[in-house]
Amino acid sequence: MRVLVVDDNATFLMQMKKFLSLKGFEVDTCAGGKEAVEKLQRERYDVVILDLKMPDISGLDVIREVKKKGVKTNVIVVTGYGEVESAVEAMKLGAIDYIQKPFDGNDIARIIERAGKKKLPAFPEYFAFNTGKIIIASIPPKEDIERELNVIADEYIDLKKSHNLLHILDGIDANTTLIVSGISYLLKTAGKEEVKKQLKNFIQEVEKKEANILIVCRGEEEKKLLDEICVEEDADIDEMIETCKSPIRRKLLHLLRTHGAMGYSEIMRGVGVEYSSKLAFHLKKLCNLNLVEKTRNGYILTPYGEHLANILDTFVMKKKRVAYLCKF
Repeated sequence: MRVLVVDDNATFLMQMKKFLSLKGFEVDTCAGGKEAVEKLQRERYDVVILDLKMPDISGLDVIREVKKKGVKTNVIVVTGYGEVESAVEAMKLGAIDYIQKPFDGNDIARIIERAGKKKLPAFPEYFAFNTGKIIIASIPPKEDIERELNVIADEYIDLKKSHNLLHILDGIDANTTLIVSGISYLLKTAGKEEVKKQLKNFIQEVEKKEANILIVCRGEEEKKLLDEICVEEDADIDEMIETCKSPIRRKLLHLLRTHGAMGYSEIMRGVGVEYSSKLAFHLKKLCNLNLVEKTRNGYILTPYGEHLANILDTFVMKKKRVAYLCKF
């Protein structure tokens, strides 16, 4: 499989070429976007590993240029911290995947392998990005789900042996994609209220781990249950938006979620307010709403505050972590 790595960092190019060559890939490198566009017009590559930030032209412009010129290849974009928006834009332009520096070499090798075989076409429709392993948890045979969604799973979990969805979370890490099929079986064995409770907790835990969930819905009963959960989630988002209209409150919730207990002066520096009275007003408001409480160690989020802060961070970062697919 031919791979082109495009990055303005010479050390990164050297390391990638050495590592991927040892993995059996045929690797070429380019030190800039313009060189990459020219090379892609002359030669055919199965996969392009493309840095988004380069001094001559950006990775986004590279994608635009090769698209105009009719070049067909699978592009995986590489970003730094805080560049989620650019990664999403790249995927809208046609990139099939994204990975964030620093990354594990085995992860990028696995993504290249999948991309080169063109076995991941369905997922851009459901998720903004997917860089980790795919796990199928279902009742139907794994092979049926793989054919149906055109994916290759790294791991399979039989729901008949794991009656509680929370039991399948062990070993899940950031950017893992969980495909769940077989909710009707759980409804028959555990009952609606128990499955609803499990699904809500399951979704919250997976989002905390920054993984993705695709729930395949196969009947009216399943769809009705998922619709109920979606309505409750929407109500939470509406409340979060109303509470967090003020940018100071948004910063406050994010700070406390990220750092844990913080003193008043620390919060003031972190939020960047000029007047203590302004911070005091918003802190009091959040305390009255039972989102923040004062302890001996400083201000902390209440469980409900943690819940809304999680929704806020997911909402702001535009991470579509949960998707439902009807197949009936």
